[in-house]
Amino acid sequence: FRRVLFRSTHLDTRTGWGLTGGAGFDIPVSKHVAITPAVNMWYGHVGDLRIGTTPYATNVSHNTIDVTLGLTFFSGTK
Repeated sequence: FRRVLFRSTHLDTRTGWGLTGGAGFDIPVSKHVAITPAVNMWYGHVGDLRIGTTPYATNVSHNTIDVTLGLTFFSGTK
């Protein structure tokens, strides 16, 4: 029999501050349907990331902007 050993690496999970915001509006195309453009923004800052005790990225943050187009369906009467 062979004995196989694997090294395990501990990847650090971090927490930090984050913000999110967005805006959108409905453009009616019929009594029950609207086209809905929107934009959203996410920001997060987690600081330094480490593998074990060794830092591999410092002062990590991210910004994401999402531009989307959706369909909104209304039910009932208006």
